[in-house]
Amino acid sequence: ALLFTLGALAFGTGWYLFGLTQEPEEPPREERLDLRLPLRNAGFRRYLRVRVLLGLAGMAEPFYAVYAVRTLGQGQELGLYLSLYALSFTLSNLLWARLAEQGSKTVLQAGAFLALLAPLLALLLPRHLFGLVFLLQGAYLAALGLSTTTYLLNLAPPEERSAFIGLANTVAGAFAFATVLGGWVADSLGFSGLFLLAASFYAWAFYAGRKLPHEG
Repeated sequence: ALLFTLGALAFGTGWYLFGLTQEPEEPPREERLDLRLPLRNAGFRRYLRVRVLLGLAGMAEPFYAVYAVRTLGQGQELGLYLSLYALSFTLSNLLWARLAEQGSKTVLQAGAFLALLAPLLALLLPRHLFGLVFLLQGAYLAALGLSTTTYLLNLAPPEERSAFIGLANTVAGAFAFATVLGGWVADSLGFSGLFLLAASFYAWAFYAGRKLPHEG
């Protein structure tokens, strides 16, 4: 019951904070959207590169729990770990929302850095400290979820915002099945190979994020 309560609280808080995002109103437009138009914007192309890298890195997300059970033999601790994840997601959202007021790029960079640490620590931490991985996971998923949305809203010109959002969501949706790739990598290379590959994509995303223009 505690787990479901924390989970509901985490997602409820996330949606509430997202609802506080102030998106400038746009007058209705009758012309058709040209999804090729955003690609002419250098800042958007850099943003899209970061989203693609984050999507690829996300292949490892569900496998921390699998690793804890199968490799570390911590099936009984899994409920605690998921509770830590939900608690971290909820509380860190409050921090990220404050930081996002000063710029979403900072939040995105912080999220990518924490995400880079998670798969590395999963391989290095002793069993009794493995819960730290889920604390990190909750924090960085909250950061990335908030920052990738607000950054795009601030980056896109008002008259092209719909096209920017449409293309970004289309590309991000293509990586919804990245975890299937993660399963194949885990079967082929083991959990170590999967986590190291995810860490490399997160490191690349962190580096690419440094080149993002400041929104606004």
